Amino acid sequence: MCVALFLIWDMLYNHGDATAKAVREVHRIVRMVTD
Repeated sequence: MCVALFLIWDMLYNHGDATAKAVREVHRIVRMVTD
């Protein structure tokens, strides 16, 4: 529920910017771990 609210808020006020940053961070960490 909390995550859904955050995503909706992010889309409305940041146009998905915070979500995109979080996704990029996760990808970066996964790459570091898997390399």
